[in-house]
Amino acid sequence: EIMEKFGADSTRCFVLFVSSPESEMEWSDKGVESIYRFLNRVHRKAFELKETKKRKEKELNRKSKLLQSRTHRTIKIVSGHLEEIELNKALMQLMQFEGLIEKCRGECSKEILNEAVKSLVLMLAPFAPHLSEELWKELKGKEFVSLSNWPAFDERKIDVKAEAEQELIERT
Repeated sequence: EIMEKFGADSTRCFVLFVSSPESEMEWSDKGVESIYRFLNRVHRKAFELKETKKRKEKELNRKSKLLQSRTHRTIKIVSGHLEEIELNKALMQLMQFEGLIEKCRGECSKEILNEAVKSLVLMLAPFAPHLSEELWKELKGKEFVSLSNWPAFDERKIDVKAEAEQELIERT
C-alpha cells in the first residue's frame, strides 16, 4: 500500500541517494528497495509514536540525552549538506538518524522521541514530499509540512559526552 502511495518518493530518494547532482548514476533495483524500506520504517515510526507511553522523567536518561544530542547534530549536519547541495550525504545522514531513533525508541522520553521523529519528517520533506505531508498530518502538524519551518538546532543540546559514551559502547 505504501509503495502505491509513495512510489515516486522512493524513486526520487533513490536517485538523490546514489549520486551527487553533478555525477552520473547507475540504476539498481536493490537500491530502490533499500530506500523503500527506509521510508517504510519512517512511516511506521510516525504511527507508532502515538502509541508510545509517556515516560515521566525528572532527569533525562542516557538514551534520551543521546537522542536529543543526535537530533540537534543531525539537523545541523543535514542543513549544511543541503546548503552545499550534497543531497546524497544529507539523505545518508537521515538514514543513520532513523536507525538511532529505532535503537532509542523504547528507552527514551516521549518528548525527546517526538522531537526526533518530527525533525526527521521535516528534514525528509525535500526528498519525499508526499510521504512527509502524510506523516506530518499524522503527527498533528499545525500546517502543511511544506509550509512549516525547517527545524532549528540548538548547539547547547548537543551532548558530546553522551555521543562519546555511545560510540564507546558500540565499539566495545
